[in-house]
This record gives sequence, C-alpha cells and structure tokens, in this order.
Amino acid sequence: MKAIFEKPMSPWLAWAVTVVILSSGGIYCLTYSYLAQRPDGIGVGLSWALVSLVPWLFAFEIGKRVNYDPTGSWTANWWIIAAVLAMTAAVSVGLQDWLWADGQLSLRETAIAALKRFPPALAVSVLLFLFPMLQEKRESEVEAFARASDLPLLPQQIDWIRASGNYLEIKSGQRLILHRMTLASAERALKHHAFIRVHRSALINAQRVARHDRGKVADEVVLEDGTRLKVGASYRLLVEQAIGDRFACRQQG
Repeated sequence: MKAIFEKPMSPWLAWAVTVVILSSGGIYCLTYSYLAQRPDGIGVGLSWALVSLVPWLFAFEIGKRVNYDPTGSWTANWWIIAAVLAMTAAVSVGLQDWLWADGQLSLRETAIAALKRFPPALAVSVLLFLFPMLQEKRESEVEAFARASDLPLLPQQIDWIRASGNYLEIKSGQRLILHRMTLASAERALKHHAFIRVHRSALINAQRVARHDRGKVADEVVLEDGTRLKVGASYRLLVEQAIGDRFACRQQG
C-alpha cells in the first residue's frame, strides 16, 4: 500500500492499478444495472470507470509527484495541485460529454457535471494531505529505533552502503560486509554522519567522495578508492548540493 499511496508509482504499477480500477468499475456498474433491472453492456461500465475514476487516479499520482521529495519529506504546492485538480475535472467532464452525450451537453448540464467532480477532488486533496502526515509519523517512530550502533561498523569506517534485498552490502576499504537491515533504516541511523543518498539503492559517505561526474544520461560519484556509483535522477540535485557543500567546507578548512 505504501508504494501506491505515499510514493509515486512506477509506470507498470500505475498501469496495473488503472486496469484494476477499470475492471472494478465495470463490475460495479454491471452489478448495479442488474439489480436495478436495467442491464447495460460491459462498455457502459468501463466508460463510467474511465470517466469517473481513472482521471482522479492520475490526479492523485501527479499530486504525489508534485509533493514528493526523495528524502521522504513533503512540501505541498497547493497552487499546482489545485490546477491539476481543475484540469482533471475538465478532462472528466469532457470525457463524459464525448462518450455519453456526443458533445451535446448544455452549459447548465456542464456546470452540474463540473459540480459533481467536487467530491473526488476533495478526496484527492485529503489523501495528499493525510498520507504524508502518516508517513512522517511512522518514519519518526522508526527513526527512534534506528541508531548508528545498529550497524556492524562505525560510520567513519564505511565507504558506501548498497541495498541487496532485505540486506545491506557495506563497503569498508577492502571488506564487503553483508548485514541484515533496510537501507531506509541505515539512512536514518546515519543522517547525522555525512551520509547521502545517491540512488534508491545506495548511500555513500560524503567524506569519501573524490569528484562528481556529470553526464548527459546519468551522473556518477567517484570515491577516493576509485569506486564509481551512479546517481539516480531523483537524487541529482540533492547530491550536487551535498557534495558542493562538502567541498566548500574542505576548502575553507
């Protein structure tokens, strides 16, 4: 559920959720029309889901991407979200006009259709407001139990950490240690020890960075021992800022 509600979904997951919503909406409509003794075809159910449900799924997904920060924090830009919701309502009404009314909706009918989009827009807004709060609360609770002492090495001994399933690969000089722990817990435990996230599956000790190579497709950080680690697109600006600050401190020192 966390992958659906709290973070931007991957394209494959988004398509899977869309198919589930379309299928569920179609089944709901077929069941409703059957109980109302007004049998409709599967096309009616699918078109209802396409008009009434799918646009709001995309609005919720766009809203998450507007707010989401790879560090786990959320900074809501409600002006952009309001614009996204308004555009979603317009798309939903336009689909209704195209699929059901053949472009014949009057001005009054269009206004009523737009007003009916207020409840789903409100629901999306509530979700975008509520789930980040739950996420921050849970992360603060986990953080209380995540300590650097939970790691098998001292922070200053670690060069980089990479996720490997439910384990971590911890590199220290010539040693590579496998330790059972999540990368998120390690990141929280080391957040006060100059470690930065460079990829969704990798943490590095900023004090071991020799340089930051910028590329057209992907960036890389090069450590003092020659190790090269790719920088994820979502972490590019964070890495630039953190490494830039680190080198600035070195020069001043």
